[in-house]
Amino acid sequence: MKFVFTPPGARGFNEIPYRIIVPQKIDNLLVAGRCASMSHEGQSSARVSGPCFIMGQAAGTAADLALGMGVPPRAIDVAKLQQRLRAAGANLGPSAR
Repeated sequence: MKFVFTPPGARGFNEIPYRIIVPQKIDNLLVAGRCASMSHEGQSSARVSGPCFIMGQAAGTAADLALGMGVPPRAIDVAKLQQRLRAAGANLGPSAR
């Protein structure tokens, strides 16, 4: 299954930073979907299905990476997370390398 932010003919896409799903004061917890930390304006585009799907996939993949590395989710290598998401077919947009 492929998660795409930009369907054909769409006006653009929004990038969602990993940090919005990582609570600042609680370790070993990831918060995805509508519960993620974002501004009112940011939530207007991130609360719909596509971005919620990719946040869930990112949270699950990040949890796997954190467990495998023996570190809390906030300490994982985000570039490695992006690499694993792309390998699984996730479309992260043009600037996430």
